[in-house]
Amino acid sequence: MRVVVPWDRVALGLELPVLPGRPLPNPVVRARELQAALAQHGTAAEVARAYGVTRASVCQYLTLLRRLPAELLAEVEVEKDPVKLSKLTLRRLLKASRAKGEGWPRQPAGRTSTRR
Repeated sequence: MRVVVPWDRVALGLELPVLPGRPLPNPVVRARELQAALAQHGTAAEVARAYGVTRASVCQYLTLLRRLPAELLAEVEVEKDPVKLSKLTLRRLLKASRAKGEGWPRQPAGRTSTRR
């Protein structure tokens, strides 16, 4: 006997659930909150302890603010549509921040582009 179980994108983790009365988190708004907390607490580790998250997640949110263009940050920050917010996740925005565009490749501070 074979059992067929219906699946959906939310159950498989492919899409965030939209809960009634609870909006999806906006990653840019969260990043701004963490940036303000960083100014108050001083280190990413202290902010992570205060918010109950890992230091790595604090750093990922702050990376959005450093790497994404200001125009894109402004657009995402004011977005309220749950369908669009379900596509504007932290992971996707981090991937977009790594996309090569004008001015690439970036050179880290203190390094030269010549190799020996």
